[in-house]
Amino acid sequence: MAFDYLTSEYPGIKNVTASGMIMAGYPDFKPLADVMKRKGITFSQTEFVKQVGAAGFAKAMYPMVIPLHSLTRDEVISRSISRLQIAERFVRAIHERSVRLIMVRPYDLNMGNRMEIFKDDLRFTGESIKARGYDFGWPSNLNEWAESMPGALACGIVLVFCGWFYTVRLNTGGEGDVSAKVFSLLIFASLLVAAGIFKFPILARICGGLCGAAAAAEAALSALESHKKPLLGAVKGLFIVTAGGLAIASFYGTTMAALRLTPFSGVKLTLLLPPLLVLVHDLRRKVHPESLPEIIGRPAIWGELFLIGILMLAMLIMALRSDNVSNVPAWEVAFREFMERALLVRPRTKEFLIGYPALVLYWYTVRKDYIPGCREALRIVSVLAFSSAVNTFCHFHTLLSLSVIRTLNGWWLGILLGVIAVAILNYVIMPLHKKLSGDVPN
Repeated sequence: MAFDYLTSEYPGIKNVTASGMIMAGYPDFKPLADVMKRKGITFSQTEFVKQVGAAGFAKAMYPMVIPLHSLTRDEVISRSISRLQIAERFVRAIHERSVRLIMVRPYDLNMGNRMEIFKDDLRFTGESIKARGYDFGWPSNLNEWAESMPGALACGIVLVFCGWFYTVRLNTGGEGDVSAKVFSLLIFASLLVAAGIFKFPILARICGGLCGAAAAAEAALSALESHKKPLLGAVKGLFIVTAGGLAIASFYGTTMAALRLTPFSGVKLTLLLPPLLVLVHDLRRKVHPESLPEIIGRPAIWGELFLIGILMLAMLIMALRSDNVSNVPAWEVAFREFMERALLVRPRTKEFLIGYPALVLYWYTVRKDYIPGCREALRIVSVLAFSSAVNTFCHFHTLLSLSVIRTLNGWWLGILLGVIAVAILNYVIMPLHKKLSGDVPN
């Protein structure tokens, strides 16, 4: 009643946001939501701020929800965020996460001429936003769109076909030819899976992660096995992860997901399952010199144990930090901001600095027949690039065009860095090692 009276006296109120630790009206949101919906007042949900009841109220207000980004004074002081970083953070929220409302305030770090400094910050932030092609005005909430049958069919095709190719690889070691009969059966199976995904929410939750994992694993194996034609393999892997990512986005990228009201449950599975699938394939097909029974039957080698531990720790950190902005160190934040200024969209670190360079290095070691006992580590590390690329499309709050550009940037930059690393290794390090030792290690 109080809010109804307030908004009647001040009809210019168009939007409200939650203040404090607990959302007003908690836990019974319906009366307040009914008043706001009746009067056309939207609710702005603040990113990365934990408030009791805010997420529940946002669901009650759906679809009249507008994402908002703000920086608290405590965050600015504790992390020593500069004025330039503050402006870039707002621009990044708008450009990369589709935020349409920002809350800017003067901060306690600026004790002299605060009003003039604040006006300069507003001017700089506004110019940066306009430079990205955006206009200022009162933001409206997103239109509603839900899951679609064509999107479910796309996911079904990716899951069934990638699963079939993986099964063929396990049994024969090759990709296998798709005859007309097999193709018809796979299409029929895709239709069945699509119907199940569309009709049963539980199945949809399970298949989302499996679809991403299957696409990432198939892309990785296609690229890894193309050491004789590396460029073709790299393009093939890029095509598969892009197709798989777009298929996932076409079904799971609903308005509720774009507003982060129904988070995608397959992110962790998309990141962690592909390395395991590739490892199972390699042990079954003896891509690694030893099979799993042979490895278990012999004494452990300390170097292998150390390498396995490092890989497991890296994957754990990657999974824990997925969608987690609070655990990113300051030096990494500065590096990310540099990349965003240099490129239209910053590529993901695990793709262009880790995964794709490892892929190029693996091609090099196979062609030169170097370190056969350690190549498996390079194969597993390279899988991270494809897992990360598929995961990019699972950020449904980001425009699809930006996800495609980010994937392309990670791909070409990672391949380029890998080629540079291999060139240094082949023409500098290896000749020097050969000169000093008189031999090249196998």
